[in-house]
Amino acid sequence: MEQKTGIIYELRCNIEGEWHPFYVGQTGDPKRRIGEHRRDAKNADAESTLVYRNIKEVLNANDIEWDMFEVAKFTEADEGSWEDEHIVRLLLSGAKLWNSKKGSANWLAERQTWADDMRVRGITSYKKYREVLTLEEHNRKIQEQNAKRIAEEQRLQRLEEARKQEELAREKYIKQLKIKRLEREARMTAEQLAREEAKRIADEQRAKERAEQEAKQAIQREKTMKDMLAAAERARIDREQMEKIARQREAEREAKWLAEAPMREARLRAETERLQREETERTAAKQKRMAETDARIAKHEEELKIREEQELVNTLRARQRLLKILEKR
Repeated sequence: MEQKTGIIYELRCNIEGEWHPFYVGQTGDPKRRIGEHRRDAKNADAESTLVYRNIKEVLNANDIEWDMFEVAKFTEADEGSWEDEHIVRLLLSGAKLWNSKKGSANWLAERQTWADDMRVRGITSYKKYREVLTLEEHNRKIQEQNAKRIAEEQRLQRLEEARKQEELAREKYIKQLKIKRLEREARMTAEQLAREEAKRIADEQRAKERAEQEAKQAIQREKTMKDMLAAAERARIDREQMEKIARQREAEREAKWLAEAPMREARLRAETERLQREETERTAAKQKRMAETDARIAKHEEELKIREEQELVNTLRARQRLLKILEKR
């Protein structure tokens, strides 16, 4: 049976003649998918995903060209890994993406964290990175299990040693009592033996009670130590949780700032273009006023020239009339 194939694609925008990726996806029907992207971006609202809101508010609003580009093909067998592999590769190269996932606010920030960790580790393959993390998690669990097993073995060993010490102390004490009793029996009367026997029984009872009390105290000490270890473990887990929440919030703020960067750049370009248009209009108006002034000066000079020529003609005519009058005389 032939496996279905699809493509991994990038959505790129044309900024000053260069195509920059801002979204990664996968599809089995590229024509249908680019149509869906354009339709959803055109109809984007506050409930839409980040990529559609930014396309509408940043790219379409500023007439910035964008399109789909195929970057790889995949089959059903490896469909699940190629998209994440390409996203992490772009993040690792410094690209700013608008990918997101409904129900997971930290989806892109989590992949940015993977890319940063891969950069620190010197790993360029996302698949290799996941294998390393899996191996580290497996080793960590084994270490935790070994630590718990060793701690339990040490606890049982301490209890066993305490029990043996108590038995030895009790046996030693009883043995000493028996030796003393035998020594006294050799020289004491029956009445004295009775009193000593009663005293021995009382002493043994007290020794038994003391041994039981010490055993209870040992158990209590062990319980207290266990409670202290449990409290320390809970404190460690709480501290790690707080640190994780702090890292997530920092990643969210970083992702938000990065997501808004293209918008800020587009607004800056739009403002620059507006100022340039205003400067061009002012220059054109100034040139127009200068042209009008030059025209008025030229017209005035032409009128002066015409008046001077007319005055010259009138002067010549007057001289000619005067000469004719003189000739007649």
